[in-house]
This record gives sequence, structure tokens and C-alpha cells, in this order.
Amino acid sequence: YVLNVSTGTIIGPQTGEVEEKPILMKVNVSQEDIDNGNNVLNLSVDVEEGKEILVEYGDGTEFTNTTQTGKKESISTTKLAVSKNIKLAAVKIPSGNCKAIHTYTTPGDYTVSIEGEISGVYCDKSKILKEIVQWGSYPLKTMYFNKSGLENIDSNLPKGTTSIGNSAFSRCTGLTSITIPSSVTSIGNGAFYRCENLTNVKYTGTEEKWNAIHIEGGNDELKNATKTYNYKE
Repeated sequence: YVLNVSTGTIIGPQTGEVEEKPILMKVNVSQEDIDNGNNVLNLSVDVEEGKEILVEYGDGTEFTNTTQTGKKESISTTKLAVSKNIKLAAVKIPSGNCKAIHTYTTPGDYTVSIEGEISGVYCDKSKILKEIVQWGSYPLKTMYFNKSGLENIDSNLPKGTTSIGNSAFSRCTGLTSITIPSSVTSIGNGAFYRCENLTNVKYTGTEEKWNAIHIEGGNDELKNATKTYNYKE
């Protein structure tokens, strides 16, 4: 059912499945990145037991897969359907996560697409990751972009997200604005540590609800940023 808060009327029940949208990430690779060895995207996603994922990396030319189950047992690359365009297709993960390293050898802009019921996504120290274009359809339990090159995250975190983990966006020097959903109840230690250009936080809940969020230490930049409460897209 859907509640129209402006009129107080209830519409529904709603039928049909929710449209599944992938996570879309923008990668920018320069010749300098290639020369300095910063042209590697370290990607890891959490996948629930028995679920499938599809990862498309764009037009890279070198690909190393280190997919693992929760028991750290390797999954044969013959099951990954890796094509010229680098697709990690329909991989059923028994448990745990899927890890992949992708190396770009040609300068340019690329879009990385991740489809499926993903509960966590990590791109640690990936300087060529510049933007989260779209967060996808499923709430993320965990996210980690420590020391990434994110420049634009001025869009909602996944709706339904309840927590932002430790060091999630730590040292992201291009991050200026972020929109946080009212579903968030906790923000971990150093989640926005040294995000020195973060000046604007848009929060979809009330000021009272914001003040009730458990925010751990190392988040001075977040606390000192200008807040907009009851934000609507």
C-alpha cells in the first residue's frame, strides 16, 4: 500500500514487481593513472546464498578474477563466462562475497554495472572510481569506498540503508555533498574521516530523527557540514 502524506489517503494495494536497477559506477582512467599504476579497480560485492550477480566492466583488456566463497574456496573461472567485454555473468555464490580485480589499459571514461541482489559493495583505494551514478534497487548493508577518487555522490544512498559502516567514505578529498535517507540509524567510526570538502548533508528525515542517529567518532566533517532536513528529491 502507498500512503499519500499530503492528502492522508491510502492507495493500493500495489501490484507487480519492483523494477530492478543495477548499481552504476563511473570510472575515469588517465594516461597518468596508467603510468603510475593507479588503473586498477578493486571490486568486491557481498552476495546472499544462492543469488546471482552480473558485473560488466566496460571495455577493459586485462582481467583477473579472484572470486571466492565464504570458505575462501576458489570458483573455477570456467563458470564465470568472461567475454571480451569483461562480463562476470550469472555467478551463483554459495555464500560470502565475489572479488574481482580489473585493470584498464586505455585512458577514458567507463561505466561499471553491477546487477543482482547485492547486500554490500567495496571499492577500496580505487582512485579511478569517480562517481556513483546510480545506487541500484537493493538496500546495502555495507559499503566501503575508503581512499577512492569519488568526486560526486550527490545522490541518495540506497533507500532502506540502515547503517554507514566504519571508514565507508574515509579520505574521499572530492566529496562535497551527500544525501542520507532517514532509514539510517547508525554511522560508523571514521565513516567520513578527512572528507575535507564535505560541506552539505541532505537528510530526508527530521532534525529530531537526525539527532537520534548514533554517530561514532572520527566524523567531524560530517557533523560540521550544513544540514538540510526533510529533504525531498
